[in-house]
Amino acid sequence: MSGNDRDYITFHSYPVSDLDLDDEDEQQLRDRVAHIEDVVSEEYASSIEELEEGPPSIRGDLFEPGGWVGEFAPGVVVKPEHFDDDAFETLITEVQDWSEILGPDTITAAFQFSPDLLLDQKARLGPYSNALQTQTDQVLSHRLPVDVEQRTERHPEPRGRVRIQETLREQARQSNQIVSQRTEFRLDSLENLILVRFHAVLARELRRLTQQHQYYMDLLGDRLAYHRSVLDKPLFDRLLEKGLDEPLTTIETIDEARRGADEDFMLIIDLWESFLQNINLELAFTDHYDTAVKPMSKVYEVWVLRRLLESVADIEGVEPNIGEIAGAYSIGDYTVHYNQSPNRPNGVSGSDVSTPFTSRYFEPNLGRSVGDPDFVIDYDGETIWVGDAKYKDAPSVSDVRQVLGYAVDLIDPNIGGDGVLFYPGTQRTGRDGRIREYHLHEKPLHPQHVLGQFEEVEKQLTAHKDERDSETRTTTCNLI
Repeated sequence: MSGNDRDYITFHSYPVSDLDLDDEDEQQLRDRVAHIEDVVSEEYASSIEELEEGPPSIRGDLFEPGGWVGEFAPGVVVKPEHFDDDAFETLITEVQDWSEILGPDTITAAFQFSPDLLLDQKARLGPYSNALQTQTDQVLSHRLPVDVEQRTERHPEPRGRVRIQETLREQARQSNQIVSQRTEFRLDSLENLILVRFHAVLARELRRLTQQHQYYMDLLGDRLAYHRSVLDKPLFDRLLEKGLDEPLTTIETIDEARRGADEDFMLIIDLWESFLQNINLELAFTDHYDTAVKPMSKVYEVWVLRRLLESVADIEGVEPNIGEIAGAYSIGDYTVHYNQSPNRPNGVSGSDVSTPFTSRYFEPNLGRSVGDPDFVIDYDGETIWVGDAKYKDAPSVSDVRQVLGYAVDLIDPNIGGDGVLFYPGTQRTGRDGRIREYHLHEKPLHPQHVLGQFEEVEKQLTAHKDERDSETRTTTCNLI
């Protein structure tokens, strides 16, 4: 096993030969990087702009993690550039807590990668499939285990070995029944049922993966075909229904199966128990969230989202019932949009657009949207605030222009509003300025000083709320 105490940081380069890896661990590193590269290019090529960074890479002997953090191989754990260990632990703990509550759909929404892809199901299911094939071939090369059952039957004709004494007693009672004992050999032993169930579960998991991800169809299609061919055998087909119905996942059942198993089936039962311990994708992901390889930009973005939702809930005086990561959250009179495309206008543009979260200029005039901001907030039917999160030391001019574009496109100039650009700067204050009807803010947001920064965001939202409520009261008085 390899191992070292060196720190590896995002956006740096490291010669693979300097990583102190043995051959097996170096191959694991190369396979992990290749897997993420394949997923990004094949599964998400059409939406790659959703990721702030490209995938990690190995070019020749040079390992470049890019903006990805986590454990790539034993001893090679990449940490984020902009956070020390305490700050990163704070951020990860909060995001992990959210993921544990919400499950796989949340992870998919948050990271643009399903748990299948983050966990690398090829690495998880492939070895089980290959090992089960080896053991199945072994047990099928000789007689399958059977349960022997002695059954006593009463019938006018003998049905097995006649039990003379009991038959004489039947005749004494003037019965014409012959008592027989028949030996039955049944193939539905626990060992065989576990074998069938194991093939069925792997086939189901592989079918789901290959249907949802072309990436896995190319890699695991032959594995799926093998398990289907086994289940189509007459012997397995007869046992399948019972194998799916029996409670074969309990510790008691597995222990009972072990007591009657030979050496070959013992290996299959051990393999089944190991598989069950990692069957839950949600637990597998969250249990290893701190070391799972993931794009840091999305971790930071989801952390900002959670903080934003908590601030809006605080303004409305309600508990932050965050629920699962979704496209929109209704909190009192506020609606918070996350990672959603703005609505298309209905044949109008500019200040004529009366619906919130709708493109006012770019869609009707250019035929395309300015893009999808990370966060948009409406209050009482009006868009008043847009925000974006960037995982970088300091925002660029193009980042600021992008947020201004969101504000111009989504906020009615007659109302005005705020555009905020969050980034993990360590300084406590950023820059702000007004451009026409819009107030732009560069807001350093870091786990070490999060409270003060979100107090300012709450002031922005509260100011719009008070102004809007005042206008409503004025309008009501005039009507009266």
